[in-house]
Amino acid sequence: MIQKVLTEAENKYELTREGVKKALDNMVWDFKGMFDGKTFTYQSHTIPMLQIFKAHVKMVKMGDKMVPTGAVVPISEWINTDEIQW
Repeated sequence: MIQKVLTEAENKYELTREGVKKALDNMVWDFKGMFDGKTFTYQSHTIPMLQIFKAHVKMVKMGDKMVPTGAVVPISEWINTDEIQW
């Protein structure tokens, strides 16, 4: 994120505080459609979307040792944190 913002600021604006702010304001975060076109938010200083996951872990024997293996599974839809009253 930092590299992309600095590159955008340098190419389109100025490599200053104001230029970086403009670059952040105009960037759209939509990695493979995950964020539904959301923009940067200064409220939380992040992309205002989150998803809750649960880890499914089990121990399996590998050689003489038991080692953990498993997966991380989403247990919620995408949540827009700007719409939540904290």
